[in-house]
Amino acid sequence: MAALQKIRSKGGLLILAIGVALFAFIAEEFFRSMETTSNISKQQVGEVYGNKLSAQEFQNIVSETADIYKFQNGGNELNEQQMTQLREQVWNQFVQQKLFEHEAEELGLRVTDEEVQEALREGTAQSLRMLSQFFGDQTGRFNVSALQQFLKQYKQMTAQAAQMDPQQLEMIQGVYKMWIFAEKELRTELLTRKIGGLVQNSFLSNPIVAKMAFDDRNVHNKVQLAAIPYTTVNDKDVKVNDEELKAKYNEIKEIFALPLDAVDLKYIDVAVTASADDKAALDKTMQNIYEKMKDTTDVSAIVNSSKSRVHYVNAALTKNYFSVVPDIAAQLDSMAVGTTKAPYYNGMDNTMNIVKLVSKIQAPDSVLCRLIPAAGQTPEAAKASADSIYKAISAGAKFADLSKKYAGAQDSVWITSNMLEGQLASEQDLQIYNALNTLSAGQAQVVASNNGAAVVQVIDRRAMTTKYNVAIVKCSVDFSTKTYQEALNKFNRFTAANRTIESIEKNANKSGYIVRELTSFDKSNQSIANIGNSKDAVKWAFDEAETGNVSKIYECGSNRDHLLLVAVTNSYERGYMPWDNAQVKKILTDLVIKDKKADIIMKRAQNVKSMADASKQSGVVVSTLDDVTFARNAFVAATGVSEPVVSGMAAKTAAGKFAGPVKGEGGVYMLQVLNKNNGTDKFDKTSEMQQLAGREFYILQNTLLFTLRQNADVEDNRYKF
Repeated sequence: MAALQKIRSKGGLLILAIGVALFAFIAEEFFRSMETTSNISKQQVGEVYGNKLSAQEFQNIVSETADIYKFQNGGNELNEQQMTQLREQVWNQFVQQKLFEHEAEELGLRVTDEEVQEALREGTAQSLRMLSQFFGDQTGRFNVSALQQFLKQYKQMTAQAAQMDPQQLEMIQGVYKMWIFAEKELRTELLTRKIGGLVQNSFLSNPIVAKMAFDDRNVHNKVQLAAIPYTTVNDKDVKVNDEELKAKYNEIKEIFALPLDAVDLKYIDVAVTASADDKAALDKTMQNIYEKMKDTTDVSAIVNSSKSRVHYVNAALTKNYFSVVPDIAAQLDSMAVGTTKAPYYNGMDNTMNIVKLVSKIQAPDSVLCRLIPAAGQTPEAAKASADSIYKAISAGAKFADLSKKYAGAQDSVWITSNMLEGQLASEQDLQIYNALNTLSAGQAQVVASNNGAAVVQVIDRRAMTTKYNVAIVKCSVDFSTKTYQEALNKFNRFTAANRTIESIEKNANKSGYIVRELTSFDKSNQSIANIGNSKDAVKWAFDEAETGNVSKIYECGSNRDHLLLVAVTNSYERGYMPWDNAQVKKILTDLVIKDKKADIIMKRAQNVKSMADASKQSGVVVSTLDDVTFARNAFVAATGVSEPVVSGMAAKTAAGKFAGPVKGEGGVYMLQVLNKNNGTDKFDKTSEMQQLAGREFYILQNTLLFTLRQNADVEDNRYKF
């Protein structure tokens, strides 16, 4: 009882202790939750209307899109520049999709399955074009029946995947992925169409406005123009103060909108290039390779041991295959078979090149074919099985029956050169490709290698084209390790001696460096000055640097061939660029000076009532303009500016009358209309109304996405990833 009484006497303290403990527990959970939320937030690439895109989701979409692109283009890997463009495309599509989905939800719009099916039947949607090479009719137009047949067979073929040739299975799966990708694109396209159609139909005209628009275009004015350029007023006679600049800033503030955080940067970019010794060593190597290549037809070992950027494929390939090396493709038609071109330099990709045309043939670009993979525990057993299938076909057995027996029900498929040329990685790939090049319609052939065996049959051949077997040695004119280290050491010495922006700017030229500037550099940028692999420098500028900081040297570039030093001179939060920013201030100053000069000239010319009076004004230039219409801005040679105000004055002034003075872009103007003439066009009310509505819609299209984006509070953190 005494203990209980003691607890009761200390009740207040006990409650306080329990409260503190409970608060500590809640606080711990709160901060743990905040930390988790923060970590999740750090993994967000961006956000549109609250729709977050994580780094993993973004990378998955980029990878999926890259796979589709590679499949369409024969399996060629994308270089860094292409991947950068692809990431930009994926991000812009995500933003656009979320903007339109938001508007569609507000408007109650959606895309139904029935609408998708109707679009597939029509086959004209932009997103279906990627499928035309697989499911197109003879005109190249998308054929939904071919797609439906493929999807039906796809289920059957995947059920028999273990028995199928791996290369064929990979191609089938690639086509299926492309269909899934195209279907998603189609739904987005249909939704975009609906919103666009709704907006377009909201633009209407009427006969009165249509007649005014017609007259604006059809009434031609001949005018005598008196122009007094702003340059006639001495800059020293115009004084500008901060209050006037602020007033002008508030007047046109929207043009200085800043949708994302931004910084002003100064940077030095050192491009490391091959030295004279490096070039001489490469020249010697290339000459040795050339001497070997020109005297042999066995070029494979020579090319593949030469460190060439282009792998040798012993097959006749279309010119499209060589589109990634346009300097080579441009020479193929002019070269004779067997000739070898001596080493030459190509400045477009900084390479030394040797080209040998091994052979040239005429072969089909499109082949209708079918294939039966042969089973076997060993390559020899697979070859024996394929020979057995081939003998049965030669004896009159039906290919379809044998296909069902050995590999499940399979139908023929149209194969294009583009589909196969990028996937010639194995001996069997080459044999199949060469068979499709050379077999006549109805012929079959056994294809066997260490990878297995199969029987290939050609049913039809179309679009005969020239194909080339070409050996290419394309070697980059690269710098040596010694050259790179010398450049890095020199730059390190410079940065060690110059650690401030002022010092860097003062001494850069003496050391052979150029300081460049980037203003209003915002977070949407993935690199600095398009220098490859410079994203770490972008992260530093936004996440670590403060105004006045100078970075370390970043070793970057697509081939680690650039040394980059960055300094942050200003930073800005999203919203608006400040009025006293140097670039903004210059714009404002120029505008205010122009306004003041206009006021000075207008005051001098306030009593001018005729062209005779106008011609006496100081600095005036008098000229005649023969064809001035309201619909087209008149170009004034005296000021070098296209002036809408002159077109407007001429249109509203009667023949023989005088107008002005009026302030323009390049000066103050006065004019007299000498005569007005109607053009030969005839007024068509319906056509004019349609054109007018269409023109206004076109103007809106160019600003619609920008306007929607401004209202969506878009977050863009791609620079972090």
